[in-house]
Amino acid sequence: MDDPHMDDPDMDHPDMDDPDMDDPDMDDPDMDDPDMDDPHMGEVMTRWWGVVGMVAVAARIQKIEMLSLNIVEDIIRYHHMAYYKNEEYRSEAEMKRQGMGEEDMAAQRELNWDIRIEHYAKNSHILKNCAQFRKMVDNWAESFDFPSPGVPTMKMLYILKLARQNGIRSDMLSQFARAEEDLLEERPDFTSPAAVPFNTEKKNTLCIAAMKACVERREKKAAAVLARASGKAAAAEKRAADEAEWQSAVRKGREVIDKKTASARKAMGVRKNEANPASICSMISQWEFEMNVELYAKRMSIQIV
Repeated sequence: MDDPHMDDPDMDHPDMDDPDMDDPDMDDPDMDDPDMDDPHMGEVMTRWWGVVGMVAVAARIQKIEMLSLNIVEDIIRYHHMAYYKNEEYRSEAEMKRQGMGEEDMAAQRELNWDIRIEHYAKNSHILKNCAQFRKMVDNWAESFDFPSPGVPTMKMLYILKLARQNGIRSDMLSQFARAEEDLLEERPDFTSPAAVPFNTEKKNTLCIAAMKACVERREKKAAAVLARASGKAAAAEKRAADEAEWQSAVRKGREVIDKKTASARKAMGVRKNEANPASICSMISQWEFEMNVELYAKRMSIQIV
């Protein structure tokens, strides 16, 4: 049987003539693009890559500027906390460089002392500052052989005022308070500059901070012992379990405080959408303090193997 396609003349030649095969563009796989011959195209591409590079550089500069700004803010915050950055503070080297006499240097040292102790008192939320304040008070009292008659009364009352305003207590400060009472008994008409309310809220904050630091040091040592004995994985599991137990205890304590707050609001006739009055806020603060003391005391009393 004859195949009709067998008589097709194009089939006699495998390399049949295709008009497209004669296209000069087909001879070169990298065919010529008319745009590539444009003399301005290279300049356009150069400008385009230049813009991209400038954008990338600008973004990097912005990132560096933000990082630098954060560093500067940290430095400013640190120096703001440093007593020696006070405008009136002068170091020994500065006093000598300024050519101060002995009397002026003595007065400046007294001013430096006042600047330091005030700084430590106002920043006593940092435990090291609180400890430094107590140390300065003890050293000052010992330098005058307290309670000898030679103790500067007004300076003592100034120290006592700082302590009360910032919720700081110590054995020496208690002796200052008794000396103040004796002075008021001897001179009823005298008004003590230390007659300011004691900052109970800050005292509670200091107490909790001290307990927390003590607990964390104790538990850190216990975790190191456990890690050496049973491995880091066991220590990590113990920390996770302790954290879960702590969060649960805090949550239960908060629930108790919320119930007490609701009862107090009801007893005082506070409406639903009204904010808590100052008396209830004070009670909440005290309840939170008592809760934290109880929780940290419990953590401190746990026997760690």
